[in-house]
Amino acid sequence: MHQPPSLTLNLHKASIISVGFPIFAQIFAISYSILFDYDRVMTSEQQCELKSIDYLPTVTSCYSRFYPQIWVWMFGMALPLWPRLIVPFLFYNHHVSLNFIKLSKYDYKTITSLSKIALVTDVLDIISITSLSFIVYAGVQEEHMELMDIFHYGNFGVFLVTTTVYMLVTVILEGSTLQKGKCPYGSSINLKNYIFKLHLLATIGAGSFCYLRLANPCTSYLQTCFAACEYIICATNSCFHLVQVLDYSGYQIKFHKTEDDVAEKDFNNNEKLMR
Repeated sequence: MHQPPSLTLNLHKASIISVGFPIFAQIFAISYSILFDYDRVMTSEQQCELKSIDYLPTVTSCYSRFYPQIWVWMFGMALPLWPRLIVPFLFYNHHVSLNFIKLSKYDYKTITSLSKIALVTDVLDIISITSLSFIVYAGVQEEHMELMDIFHYGNFGVFLVTTTVYMLVTVILEGSTLQKGKCPYGSSINLKNYIFKLHLLATIGAGSFCYLRLANPCTSYLQTCFAACEYIICATNSCFHLVQVLDYSGYQIKFHKTEDDVAEKDFNNNEKLMR
């Protein structure tokens, strides 16, 4: 009987590609908007007696209002969606494995609970940021703007909460292996700690400035401060996932048919030869 045929995928390279697309989309949308479309993305829909002073456009203005930013952002976020949804399950399997449990200071029950939280929040993080990418304001009629805002702020809130919780739980899980003097992640765990701390500060800042901006839409510099926090959140979220690629160095995924499928195929081939 033949061995089941298999397809090998380099997980390290595949992870770089799947993370690289969203990073490129973010850099393109923000850079293009600031360099070539600055006046339009900085145009405010608020009617104020005195025009507010701001220097940075929000991420929403950069990717959801004008072309070609919309197309590049959608392409970069949506195309790698399916491989990005596989990665959380791979991390979950790793965290609940016997090898990880032996290195961790936590017991199996605690590790399983934390791993489930990391799995759910990572999946919701990916879905929410992808959903945000399809909430496009270009061409939307005025009467539908309020509904669009509800969907936008709802998804943005889910994204902020889930990505922050995911980073926190991941840092706790992987940091637990340091207690026994062994860490399978090398220096990446320290880098993740720094990224998470910066992300947490930016998230608190974004929430605060978003509230102030909604309450006082004509106040100067609030949009700039909010946008700066948004840029940091985009950067830390992308960098955190990119650092995780380091954990996959040397790993591969193998896809293969089950032995029953191969046996049935061999039987059919033999039957043809006998005829």
